[in-house]
Amino acid sequence: RILEPGATDPARVPAIRQRLALTDPAFAANPGDGPVYDERLQEAVRRFQSQAGIDPTGRIGPATIAAFNRSPHASVTQLRAALDM
Repeated sequence: RILEPGATDPARVPAIRQRLALTDPAFAANPGDGPVYDERLQEAVRRFQSQAGIDPTGRIGPATIAAFNRSPHASVTQLRAALDM
């Protein structure tokens, strides 16, 4: 299910806030709380999508979820492969 800006999801939104607070210093300073996919979270999602090479729509679909779930080891491996090219 795609998570649209403005939606309320008491399970996924807090988990996404927590995930982005680990990797986005601007968002970590004030991540907010609650189950509403608000503007502040949407901005952080767009930054994440841009960094992950995903179209920064702010909508959270399968590609964004897969990028959230990518392990740090997988990201390092991908970077190494890109550097070797």
